[in-house]
Amino acid sequence: MAREPEYILNADPLIQAAERLEQRLRKVMPGFNARQDLNVLITVAVENFGQADPDLKIIRETMTRKAGEAARAKPKDSLPVYTIFDHPLDYPDHFVLRVSYALRTGQPIPGELIGIAKTLEGARKMLPPGLTCVGREAADEVQIVESWL
Repeated sequence: MAREPEYILNADPLIQAAERLEQRLRKVMPGFNARQDLNVLITVAVENFGQADPDLKIIRETMTRKAGEAARAKPKDSLPVYTIFDHPLDYPDHFVLRVSYALRTGQPIPGELIGIAKTLEGARKMLPPGLTCVGREAADEVQIVESWL
């Protein structure tokens, strides 16, 4: 019985880079399976191949582009707010970048997970260009490091 691929091959550079990384990781870590979780794949690949790996560069650039696309697809009359969390409950070993949206009324709209990183600097590298750090508010959850507008 043929094994189903972990990623569907197509022309998307992110998918192709992820496929190559997973194949290379299986050579150094037999049985490795990212279970289609790109963030797990990135974390393990950085630990094995380093930040300068060309496939990791493709993935980071694509994720940054997709974060920008998410900002452009925001709800009408809203402001995207990118927030970096320090080891939240759902990813206790990582920094997490999420985007949410603030309506003119001040009501927040939950957004989506942009990515995870081992370091704060890694999370900042996933931010779309041109944002300004607004820090954090005293009333913010303790896991919030900073927000970006």
